Amino acid sequence: NKIAQEQGWEVQQDAVGNVAMSIPATEGLEGATPVVIQGHMDIVTKEEDQHVPRVGEIYDAGTEGDETGLWMRTQGQNMTLGADNKMGVAMAVGAMMDENIKHGPVTILVTVDEETGMTGAVQLDPKLLPESSILINLDAEDGSTEICIGCAGSTDVTATFPIFTRETLPEDFKGLNIEVAGLPGGHSGIEIHNDNGNAIQLMAAVLSDLVEEGIDVRVLALNGGSARNAIPSQSVASIGIPADKEEEVKAIVKGFVESVKAHNVLGANETPGEPSHEKAQGLEITVSDLDGDIFVAIGRDTQKAILDILESIPTGPFSSAELPNVGELVTLSNNLGVITTGFNRVELITMARGANIADLEAKLGELIELFPRNIALVDYQEPTAGWLEDPTESLAIKIATEAAEAVAGSHNYKAYHAGLEAGIIIDKGENLSGVAIGPLIKEGHTPRERVSLESLDESIAVLNQIIRRVAELD
Repeated sequence: NKIAQEQGWEVQQDAVGNVAMSIPATEGLEGATPVVIQGHMDIVTKEEDQHVPRVGEIYDAGTEGDETGLWMRTQGQNMTLGADNKMGVAMAVGAMMDENIKHGPVTILVTVDEETGMTGAVQLDPKLLPESSILINLDAEDGSTEICIGCAGSTDVTATFPIFTRETLPEDFKGLNIEVAGLPGGHSGIEIHNDNGNAIQLMAAVLSDLVEEGIDVRVLALNGGSARNAIPSQSVASIGIPADKEEEVKAIVKGFVESVKAHNVLGANETPGEPSHEKAQGLEITVSDLDGDIFVAIGRDTQKAILDILESIPTGPFSSAELPNVGELVTLSNNLGVITTGFNRVELITMARGANIADLEAKLGELIELFPRNIALVDYQEPTAGWLEDPTESLAIKIATEAAEAVAGSHNYKAYHAGLEAGIIIDKGENLSGVAIGPLIKEGHTPRERVSLESLDESIAVLNQIIRRVAELD
């Protein structure tokens, strides 16, 4: 708001918190086609890092390999960079502060809660959208020549297991933490087909192995994952076991890790949540003492129901198809993203994505049916529809293509098996045409998130070109 006030822009906010900044047209271009430049203000991060300022560093990736030139990441790579999508918002504001860019009426739309359910887009007040406008979504992540023309729809399922009673464990029990780490994680849409593994499901598989080996395992808490739309790379189970079984537990866990690392040589997963052979080599599962003298466990029936569901819930890609103009793409998937434990409940969140609304609704029904109604309380988000533009008919795509060719000399059409707000916003507007562009971002939703600065420069140039070209339309 401070920048908007300094620039003299009109600011509106709807009931859910979305912000629209209206920038008057350059003199003489008041009648040009309106443009909406859109990004979201939230990022994927751990709760404790949510309000910690990011300290970025620029590094040179050299001239060889898949990544070259200058890149930006966080110092120490101990938290996400936040380029998804604060960088998009910064691009929009920067473009409109550039007095050299001649433009028609422009609205910068900054939405809330994209990462936690598309709440901002779903509940957007359509009054913030000018009629017959062109939408430029700045949440794409593949670089200046990659023009996104579509995305998947999605739905979330949240299952809550009430814990009505906890049982104090016998004095001869010992508390342990079993931590799963070392998996790559990643975006639950774009990377869902990459066999990155699922730390929550691997944790459940470890605990089930212990039970099968005759260990009297009592679960105190299960926690893992950072967001519903991020593949979980880490999880922790706090458990109680008979103290004289500690060494046996460590031996079983060690054997489990060795087994997972030896699997998948031919790409055949044998354990739910198991990564590919290559990515399994970084897997670490550690056993450490749990502080405290008195431990209270989840009831046995609830414990068994949760572990059974964690192992049986379907994750990963289920189908793919050849889509017009974009090629092969995953069309249906599910990600078990988060599990958390409080004193009186265990909650897990899973996110399904689909290109076809009917397929997505069917998968939602399957997921809901997994949870026993007498044990779990289930809530879900109504599925959102996917979005796919036709480059031969879309004005936004035509102009973005011309802009990419002018700046970088080439273009390529893409669609994401991931959620973009563009499709939802286009449905809410009157006669909107949309496109999504953005700089090259690698390993988003992880602490290794980084952005190519050369790609950022080109993406800014493409954005500026689009704005100018729209203003020049007859």
